[in-house]
Amino acid sequence: MELVRAQKLSFTYSGGAKALSCASMTVGEGEFVLLVGASGCGKTTLLRLFKPEIAPFGELHGELELLGTKAQRGMAVPKIGFVMQDPQAQAVSDTVNGELAFGLINQGLAVEEISRVIGETASFFGISQLMDRRLDTLSGGERQLVSICSVMVMKPKLLILDEPLSRLDPLAAARLVELLGRINRETGAAVLIAEHHCEGLFELCDKAYFMNEGKILDCCRKEEKFSTGFNSFLPCAARIASVSKVYKKTPLNVREGISFLRENYSAVQIEIRQAASASTVLEGQELYFSYGEKTVLSGCNVKLLQGEVLSIIGANGCGKSTLIHCLSGAVKPSHGKVKLFGKGLKSYKNGSLYRNNITVMPQEPQDIFTKQSVGEELDYAAGLFSAEVMKEELVKRLELSKIMDTHPYDLSGGELQIFALARLLMTDPKVILLDEPVKGLDPDSRTKVGQLIRELAAEGRSVLMVTHDLEFAAEYSDRCAMLFDGALQGQLTTGELFTRNEFYTTPAARICRGHFQGVYTVAQAQRIIKEQDSAD
Repeated sequence: MELVRAQKLSFTYSGGAKALSCASMTVGEGEFVLLVGASGCGKTTLLRLFKPEIAPFGELHGELELLGTKAQRGMAVPKIGFVMQDPQAQAVSDTVNGELAFGLINQGLAVEEISRVIGETASFFGISQLMDRRLDTLSGGERQLVSICSVMVMKPKLLILDEPLSRLDPLAAARLVELLGRINRETGAAVLIAEHHCEGLFELCDKAYFMNEGKILDCCRKEEKFSTGFNSFLPCAARIASVSKVYKKTPLNVREGISFLRENYSAVQIEIRQAASASTVLEGQELYFSYGEKTVLSGCNVKLLQGEVLSIIGANGCGKSTLIHCLSGAVKPSHGKVKLFGKGLKSYKNGSLYRNNITVMPQEPQDIFTKQSVGEELDYAAGLFSAEVMKEELVKRLELSKIMDTHPYDLSGGELQIFALARLLMTDPKVILLDEPVKGLDPDSRTKVGQLIRELAAEGRSVLMVTHDLEFAAEYSDRCAMLFDGALQGQLTTGELFTRNEFYTTPAARICRGHFQGVYTVAQAQRIIKEQDSAD
């Protein structure tokens, strides 16, 4: 039985924006289906149409059947569960127990039955210890897990997830991927997931769909060779192998990637680049900060050098954003000092700290916008900072002309991050602090943001960013440090950190360790493969 049958769907929002154009796909009973595509291509719109209770308003054409019944606006389909990208957006209670009980109460079940179902679900998913906790005390991974449990108590035949990994640190994301595989195997529920970070997902899926500009362009099964449209979304092992002349079967995980390299290529060792010497522009000394009784920073030391990109990595809730707040002057540490160009932050008077000196992009970049369009926002900033020439240069450099009339909230994830950086650069800052600059971005958008960050560093600006995306940090950073137990555990060159780390490292480093020694990015591995292929 097909749980979802969509044929030639076209959808236009009530405001006139066309989101889908002739999109067709199916999800069968018990299938694990992956949907990939660039930010803004229509994935979320398509998924929401499969859950009529939250379907967007607009004009829909084509055929859509859900669980064998023709879909109609507002119809209740409790056997289809939906998990949003932001778990906070779908929370209906302030406690974990209340979150799991909500749907069951609305079904009119007896109290004893509700307790039994909640107990069974909590035990299966291993969240018994969280049941009395408030949602606002949970980590990102715990919140996402509770969101999934609140849907699974309803015993859905189909679980739909919209980018559930985008807010999670790498280890939490890996655990969630493992859980989704377990749900599919052990409950028989079908899983449909839209995601940009697909490490671990391709090997689970029965089929994958590639979407672009509102259309489903391709469908491929994992035993087949994936088409070029999937390339940037493929797991690390597959991307490494994709440039090989002996590439036949797609390796989908670290183990298969290791076998592929060892069976087909000679061992090499490359030299890890050492850190360049430069003056310190921003420094945090012995920083302490607490939220009530919870200590987040404990003797944290950090140095940002002239013209470098420094990445701070670490688990959800470890204090990365708090560190940025302290370094920017947004919050005052309970102990310790922050110095910018050798001076305390208090030395910068009358707003001079944020003019030509330091700027911050928050985790939610929409928070910095106040106007109704990109053009209005840039005009406002140009007038505020006397930066009309800078505005024209940024519009041309970042190719913003095509979105000048667009409201910031209507931009795709990649467009929003590029625009946010443009808005911050209007102050001509020497130091740029970025909080999760590529959260939720597709691979091509991540590349564009990364290239811009490197260009800024080449101009002599200094960039400190916190990120969960280890591949992004490895590709675009000069140095990296891991925040753990309130302090940075060493500030090493990117190569030193990712080749030394055993667990908190890139998939490329795991695949290449011991064979392509010193390699920690896909691009490095691909270069070696091309060199050896051309020599044969």
